[in-house]
Amino acid sequence: MPVACAVMFAFLGEFRGELPDWLSVGMWNLSTTHYAVLGAVAGLVFMLAELPNSFIKRQLGVAPGEVPAQAWGRVVCLLLDRFDSVLGVLIVLSLMVPIPLLSWVLLLVAGPIAHALFSAMLYRVGVKARAL
Repeated sequence: MPVACAVMFAFLGEFRGELPDWLSVGMWNLSTTHYAVLGAVAGLVFMLAELPNSFIKRQLGVAPGEVPAQAWGRVVCLLLDRFDSVLGVLIVLSLMVPIPLLSWVLLLVAGPIAHALFSAMLYRVGVKARAL
């Protein structure tokens, strides 16, 4: 994840001048290397931000890949699973570069949707045992 994010951030940084205005507006004026570092940090934080939810589930006796038996536990774990990584990345990157409030809102909406769609796709191709 850190390497893939570093490559994608670097790609966007390198070609930000070629991007349409609606997409490049607000991009940081950083070197390609700095974009790569931000990407690597984002990828690492994305993975690390998953750990607290997993830790909580293990403490509740929930096996890896399973969901809590209680309805409230399933809801809480699902919400944590969808938001923890995006929120972690936003917090850490905000310490490194300015991130506008609108970007926070868009990422907190689009991130969990993308996560759910990716999970559904992995379920559909047989990689995951459950869709959500």
